[in-house]
Amino acid sequence: RWASPWSGRCRHRSPPRLRSARIFSGTTPNIIPIDTSKTPPAVGTAITLPGVPNSFIADAVGDIAYLGTDAGLVTLDMNGNTTTLVGANIKGVVLAVSRNGDSAIVANNQPPAGQQHVSVFNRPSLTFQDLFIDGTVSATYDADGFKAYITANTGKVYVVSPANPPNLTPLTLPAIGTSSGSIASLASDPFVFFANNPDGLDVIATCNDQKQAAGPTTNTSTIQLVGAVPNSNLIVAVDNSGVDIETVTVNSILSAHPAPFTFNGTSCAPPVSYSNQFVDFGIGAFTAHQLLVPSNGTGGTNGSHIVVLPAGNPNVLVAVPGSGGAVIPLGGGATEAFSGGLTPDGNSLWVGVGGSNTVDQINLTNSAIVTVATTFKKTDGTPATPDLVVVKPK
Repeated sequence: RWASPWSGRCRHRSPPRLRSARIFSGTTPNIIPIDTSKTPPAVGTAITLPGVPNSFIADAVGDIAYLGTDAGLVTLDMNGNTTTLVGANIKGVVLAVSRNGDSAIVANNQPPAGQQHVSVFNRPSLTFQDLFIDGTVSATYDADGFKAYITANTGKVYVVSPANPPNLTPLTLPAIGTSSGSIASLASDPFVFFANNPDGLDVIATCNDQKQAAGPTTNTSTIQLVGAVPNSNLIVAVDNSGVDIETVTVNSILSAHPAPFTFNGTSCAPPVSYSNQFVDFGIGAFTAHQLLVPSNGTGGTNGSHIVVLPAGNPNVLVAVPGSGGAVIPLGGGATEAFSGGLTPDGNSLWVGVGGSNTVDQINLTNSAIVTVATTFKKTDGTPATPDLVVVKPK
């Protein structure tokens, strides 16, 4: 595992062993590995970073992780525990990493409007291309990494093809809302789902990049974050009081178009239906730091857990597909959990905790907590919070 006390937030998926990093002016930026096979978990030797981190995402295999830093884009070899500055000119927040780790999308929203850009990085060739997109919010790759979808607060969705050979002239879908937000790809690949005001959840078919006439019903239209369980057709959406767990049933396209049938740009999307389970956590309105879904969990009652980390709240919010929800209080003077990762089975959570300035392991089956002290310091010598945490997928 890894832990980090930088003040940024990694709001998108944090694939599972745990890693964290933090830097302040006048101190050395680093990542600390935590060996969870030992009892108690053991903090390893710090790994130096070339700059202050703001985001941290691993690939689905657990070989490569990407960190956005003020020195540029950094890769972490999660097997050899070595870091490489792969793009000094790629500065911004890492929004998405392809499943095989060969591509990453980094957004820089700091320049003035018209100069904001997204960098699409290709690791095998060590090249990147900048796309000028204002107000980037979120990004996701489809299952095979052939396409990537990028949302913006203008209500637009951009489609690019980072696969080899790349096609990085973005296809801009029409403005289909006032503010497109968090986005995730369905495990079986035919659709991507994204938060869009005022619709709630909107759906795009990946075969033709067309918005579908209807999306799943959600508790409210105010969706903060969207996630997808990687090996099950479950989409999870966070609103201001709970989570919608959407079971997506994708039917054979022949059920809508009996044979003989010829695929074309208007009839390629398969028929789909939805079943929604809403879990209200009962704590009133909250703002979410992060939504976490298990990398190998299959939903249902097998113990896989979905976790929401609420801002400014000393609790962890937990839901189980097919069951209900729970609120697990943090201990030891904790004020909130900033960032975390789930183990692949979805039964154990690792989070960086403010107030106690620890990395906590939470057993989601019995709420037991193990705390791991860190040595992160601010420039004035006071403890710093580990607020970027990733769990190695394997």
